[in-house]
Amino acid sequence: MSSVEMPSLPLMATPRLPRTWYFWGGTIFRLLAHGAMLLAQMLTLAAVLIRYGDAEPSEAVLKVLLHQVASSLLRPVVACPAMLAVLWIAGGS
Repeated sequence: MSSVEMPSLPLMATPRLPRTWYFWGGTIFRLLAHGAMLLAQMLTLAAVLIRYGDAEPSEAVLKVLLHQVASSLLRPVVACPAMLAVLWIAGGS
């Protein structure tokens, strides 16, 4: 059988290997994710302070707000979308 008569085989595409982030890429990603979560938590605390109407809260007011269970549980929940956004951006690159 000659090469002219031989049926052609479909070309198989080789899968692209995922990029490795190594140490510095992973460290920068973790710092960005932590910063996004910290910023969202600080903004949530500022919103709670504004809601209670104190422009410059005293130390006693801050202690009460930080020990309230609702405000302590609300900050990480509100920060989750920011963390998910960082993960989504990192996954897309």
